[in-house]
Amino acid sequence: MTTPGKTRLFAEGDRRFNCTGCGALLPRRLRYSKLVVCDNCRSILYLHSDAIDNLGTQAALAEHPSLFQHHHRFGYRNMVLEPLGMVRYGYGRGYWEEWWCLDDKGHEYWISVDEGDFVMEQRQSIDTGLPKANRLKPGKKVTLLHESWTVTELGNAEFQGMKGELPERVNMSRRFFYAHLERPGSRLITLEYDDPEGIPDLYLGEWMDPFEIEIF
Repeated sequence: MTTPGKTRLFAEGDRRFNCTGCGALLPRRLRYSKLVVCDNCRSILYLHSDAIDNLGTQAALAEHPSLFQHHHRFGYRNMVLEPLGMVRYGYGRGYWEEWWCLDDKGHEYWISVDEGDFVMEQRQSIDTGLPKANRLKPGKKVTLLHESWTVTELGNAEFQGMKGELPERVNMSRRFFYAHLERPGSRLITLEYDDPEGIPDLYLGEWMDPFEIEIF
């Protein structure tokens, strides 16, 4: 994986925010969290430097068994990570969850969980040389990051809900096309297309061995 940027921890003396829906103090842990779900009234709040946009109230997400829990730290190999927020996306066969996590150095990771499969990825700042969605077919070879990858899965997904904090605003009506590409071993790339004709977001990562995940 490439070295990610850091998310700055919330500093003493920084401004705190109250929910515009119920007045509760928001459980904001990070300086640059942008989206927060109020634990008290489930309002979804977009935070600016000096203002809050209330994006509406989210229905309670159905609780499903999960290895990860909000703010419960866990170990993986030589890292200690803390889940700070989660987004749930539905697709044809069911749903998957994406957990936004930080390690103890402030590095960001996205961990996707889908029916017992675990993937750890980091978003890459790449906007050139990426394929159009209609050029991707299962089994097709694609050159990305100076390496050859094989398209292994294509599909459509939609936003179902979130909890906790996220580093960016999420479109509550988001629908997107995704592609998974793999190399021999455990490495993989995910491409997400909000616009089939546009530039996708690229996430680089690897499959995780669940037996190496240690819950504290």
